[in-house]
Amino acid sequence: MSGMGLLSAPGNEIIVALTISGIDLTVPSNKEYLTAQLGIEVTSLTDYSIRIDMEVRDCVLGEGLKVSGACYECPAGTYLLQAPTVPTECEPCSQEKTFCLGGKSVGPKPGFWRQSALSYNFWPCPAPDQCLGMDISLPFDFEGNSVGLCD
Repeated sequence: MSGMGLLSAPGNEIIVALTISGIDLTVPSNKEYLTAQLGIEVTSLTDYSIRIDMEVRDCVLGEGLKVSGACYECPAGTYLLQAPTVPTECEPCSQEKTFCLGGKSVGPKPGFWRQSALSYNFWPCPAPDQCLGMDISLPFDFEGNSVGLCD
């Protein structure tokens, strides 16, 4: 089977039932496989059904949500600090105030700060030489680095 796709909004459950008829039991591998799957000796069979249960995950922090229902990671130069439940575009970054690595990885440049790692507001530092900004050589975290390091 090829060319089949499933589309669902984030957070939903999908149940797919595939029914196959016309299985050739004269082919030994078909008979062996079905016997193993069903747990009984298969001598005749008209239909074989497979049920597939899937859960589509919700979008997460750092992902936007397209109108089609697909989550996508915010590219470099944009970010999102809330997991969307309705179609949502990623927020553009301020080139002047922020280092913006995409996804949820955003922090202040030197001379700027923000109150928390989930804040969209970046403020000029009252003492600019003491606000060192986010160190982009360190792994992103929701601790001090994303808020801005101080001297």
